[in-house]
Order: sequence, then structure tokens, then C-alpha cells
Amino acid sequence: MTSQLVERGIEAFRSEDYEEAILYLIQGLDYHPDDWAIWFLLGMSHCLAGDQKESHRIFEHVIELCPDSQLRQKAEAALVDGADAVDLADCLPPVVGQLAWPV
Repeated sequence: MTSQLVERGIEAFRSEDYEEAILYLIQGLDYHPDDWAIWFLLGMSHCLAGDQKESHRIFEHVIELCPDSQLRQKAEAALVDGADAVDLADCLPPVVGQLAWPV
């Protein structure tokens, strides 16, 4: 069930339907609240949907959870310099590759 929700969130993200992505990713977090990759995807979605305040809050949480130093640096850059400083779409493949289950 969780992987289907996250898959739908990723599909919506790729289609640039960030509001729908947010809805699916939040549902995925209901099942895996400590999955940093879902949090990262959610932060990217909020950022690209224009909700910088929520994106900022989420990326602060990602920094605490994320074991990948390069992705953590991208989250930190998004916090400091905003979404324009980071090509968040480039983050999608490595984040998806580190989900707790295959997508």
C-alpha cells in the first residue's frame, strides 16, 4: 500500500502536479513517518508548488534524518538560498533510489 501511494506521488511530481504529489506523499508518511526519502520528496513538492514556508520546515526535518551527505547538502542549500539555488528535479533519481522499498 505504501509503495503505491509513494509511486503515485512520484508520478504526480514528474507530471508537475505538485499538489497531488503532496497528498500521496503525506499518506505514505502515515505508514513510514521516519522515511527521510519520502520527506525529501514532500519537501521538493512543497517547494515547487510555491509553499516555501512548509518546504523549509520539511527540509529542516530531512537534514535530521537523511544519511546521504550530498542530498543533505542540497536540502541545506534549499533552506539557505531557496529553491532557485538547487535543481530539485535532479535530486529525484537519487532520492527515489534510496527509498526503503523498490518503486
